[in-house]
Amino acid sequence: MCEVKPELARFVVAFKIVPTSLIGLPRDLSDDPEPRGDCQDFAKTVARIEGVKFPRAIMIRCWSREGKPRWMPRHAILWVKGKGFIDSTHREYRKTPWADGWLPFPAWPVGSLFVVAGVQIGEGMGWWPGLFALGARVGLW
Repeated sequence: MCEVKPELARFVVAFKIVPTSLIGLPRDLSDDPEPRGDCQDFAKTVARIEGVKFPRAIMIRCWSREGKPRWMPRHAILWVKGKGFIDSTHREYRKTPWADGWLPFPAWPVGSLFVVAGVQIGEGMGWWPGLFALGARVGLW
């Protein structure tokens, strides 16, 4: 679908999937001679190798066949503007997030639930007293 950088091609071949914590932050493994990590580490490293950051690269949480428990979207894929989607299971760029029938199925951008929860908690605790009034003024609620 698109041209692949030599550094990315080497990383994709060398990367080994190992189980890690769901709450752990993604790591950049681009300098590791034997990169091992999870799908978030893969996505973060690909974004670093491609030289892109948000909003040109967005990591998306998905449901997948490998996810346990099945009802929880645990897999992460990366969308890169102009190139498409890539993930640790299907290591080539593609036009859609779906590589295997309808999976992986996108749920939400990684970290977005923490942002929404943080704003709601902060508003409730009075940390951002003007946020609710601003939202009401512009018609958000």
